Amino acid sequence: MELFLDLVFVYAFLSVTDLMAEKFRLEGLLQGVVVILLLWRAWTSYTVVGNVVRVRWGMIRPTILGVAAIILLIGIATPVAFTDRPGALFGPLIFVTAFVSARLMAVLILMSATWGTQRMPRPTLGVLPLCGSAVLLLCGALLPRHLPAGVNDVRLAFFFAAALVDFIGVRAIGAGGGLPIVSVSHWTERHRLIMLIALGETIISIGTSRGLNGGPPITWAVIFGSVLSLLVVAVLWGRHFDIARIAAEQAGGEGAATTGITLGR
Repeated sequence: MELFLDLVFVYAFLSVTDLMAEKFRLEGLLQGVVVILLLWRAWTSYTVVGNVVRVRWGMIRPTILGVAAIILLIGIATPVAFTDRPGALFGPLIFVTAFVSARLMAVLILMSATWGTQRMPRPTLGVLPLCGSAVLLLCGALLPRHLPAGVNDVRLAFFFAAALVDFIGVRAIGAGGGLPIVSVSHWTERHRLIMLIALGETIISIGTSRGLNGGPPITWAVIFGSVLSLLVVAVLWGRHFDIARIAAEQAGGEGAATTGITLGR
């Protein structure tokens, strides 16, 4: 079930390219970076869920299926996360609602799994940064509609602040010893699989897209861009599988109360 959820997350990650394709300039790049940060934060929360909770048992399985539907909605709404297209639902609000729902579900699952135990306070504190980021995201989605100009810039600032609050808040809560990673090998395997799927899908996209807007004919620019993209993927592959994965496995052994913060370093 975790791998199924990762497949849906990869779709959401790849939807960021559609968002950036709307604007081939710095603004589009910054929008893509902010959405990637938000998506990564959502995904990492479910790596903790999968490490602490047995997702195949009881009501967790249908709950994760519901989460997958929410993540799918995030991916669908990602290309319009910063724009309001006429004749359609309000894209920014759909994106924000789906993202906050996904983050909230992770916190609720962890709270239910640790209810009545000594580990209960940590998931409960996880609501605090989520509340702060949710308020900023809602302001970013709704407030710019009532401003005369610079809509996307204001929305981008709110979304970036929300991502910052979420990351810093979770880091501050975990600094004193967050939820322990029960299985380091399982945790690193989740990261290995998400990178494997994402980089594999990226290679497929490089080979099938040949650019945007219908796919231009093969030119030297297309060949150069494709090869350069493949080299970037190769660097990311080596960076993760040859360095980051090994370092994470060395950060803690099986049975050690290693936190996600420690492994993340």
